[in-house]
Amino acid sequence: MIIQDYSEHIENFDHYLKSKLASIHEISGDNNVLFKKILYVSFLDSLSACIYPERRNKERFVEMLNRFSRWEYRDRISLPHLGKFVQICSDPMLEEVRKYVTPKLKKWQERSSHQISISEDPKFEEIKEWKIKNETGINLSLNDFKHSSLLYQLRNFLVHQFQSGGDEMGKLRQLEQPYYELEVTLDVKPVRFVLIYPTQFLKSLTEKTLENVVNYLKDGNINPFPHYYAGDYLITELN
Repeated sequence: MIIQDYSEHIENFDHYLKSKLASIHEISGDNNVLFKKILYVSFLDSLSACIYPERRNKERFVEMLNRFSRWEYRDRISLPHLGKFVQICSDPMLEEVRKYVTPKLKKWQERSSHQISISEDPKFEEIKEWKIKNETGINLSLNDFKHSSLLYQLRNFLVHQFQSGGDEMGKLRQLEQPYYELEVTLDVKPVRFVLIYPTQFLKSLTEKTLENVVNYLKDGNINPFPHYYAGDYLITELN
């Protein structure tokens, strides 16, 4: 067997995608934040298909974040999301989780700051693994509340509904990590926590993930194009 050198292919792949990222960064106009977010998550999606071509969408997207993003908070559990679930599901199986989550969220609500970093979310190891299907048909595990999984859900909102779930304002767009915006009413009572993934965070995440994917391809002498080039026909089986 002859081992082919794919270094030139990898360099072309790297150059091509970096030029596309640069174009995303330069988007301006009234809807630039929404458009950038859509393109950043689409960019991550395309990378995941290149590395994990045989896996389903969510699995490959989440696995790529776990393997290549180096995002330190990807395994943190979203406290507000988990709090909402244990509130609507009365099953005693969740009693211990409920006792853990509820007082922590109450302390968050009492704080004067309206922004809370996801660095304050609990680590995966802090909460016992559980899985339940209740009478509403909800079937979730603790993994679904990880930020790596929630970012995939954001991807779905952006791509399928043209919505980001929450919008950052002004300087908050430049934050390097996601955060919760505590929305309040006129009488200063908290209404809800909105999870926001800032534009700058998504920019940094895509850049770092691309860098690590390219290094992986170089180390393994892997040609990225068989799973990146769409082919001449829109029907995959014809290519």
